[in-house]
Amino acid sequence: MFALIDRLRAAGQRILLAMNGFHAYQDWRATRDRNLELLAARGITDLDIVAVSARLAAAARATDDSALLDRSGVAGLHATLAAATAKGPADGAERRSVVRTRVLADTRARIDEQIAALRSGTDTARIREERIGLVAERDGGRQTGLAAVRSQLQLARVDLTTELGAMVRALHTRSRAELDRCDRAELRAYPQRLQQAAGELSVSVDAVIDARVIEAARRIGTAAPTARRHDPA
Repeated sequence: MFALIDRLRAAGQRILLAMNGFHAYQDWRATRDRNLELLAARGITDLDIVAVSARLAAAARATDDSALLDRSGVAGLHATLAAATAKGPADGAERRSVVRTRVLADTRARIDEQIAALRSGTDTARIREERIGLVAERDGGRQTGLAAVRSQLQLARVDLTTELGAMVRALHTRSRAELDRCDRAELRAYPQRLQQAAGELSVSVDAVIDARVIEAARRIGTAAPTARRHDPA
């Protein structure tokens, strides 16, 4: 990677470093800082590393959760890419002009499509909005409640994946360290110790899942009181 960075910098290319999947690692900040230290040791101090999670972004789009999308870092990555393109070297002026023209053309096309859709479907959209409002009133806010449930479940799944992955990696690291210190006699007994550690980890995992489910249920109950109040049960 260092050789590739050095080669691109020598060729005058602008470089953007991104670290994907940070959501799965609680210590991702330490990893990012360590990488920046390694770059600085080679005299590279003008590069930053953008932390981003494509998985969080996908979950945010699926649940229309703007807060989760902000956490994914995709907006920050987009802004950094835009800034890097705008600050390109002088000999890349023609390329930047082409990119700018393309972006403007795409933007105009999307605006024209939106205008056409709004003009042609005004009545349809109004009727659809009225129907949504009537259905929401009739079902006592269940749609809102279901949306809250989906959002909280998705967030819980992402958080649990991160936390449980960290617990498994910690057990793996601890086991490797213990194996390195074991003598022959201890190695023969180690499978039983590892099985016991795995059992303890399983109990801890169950506890973490139970706590997260309870927390998600509490948040859902707080966010959607109307759905509970109108529930026939």
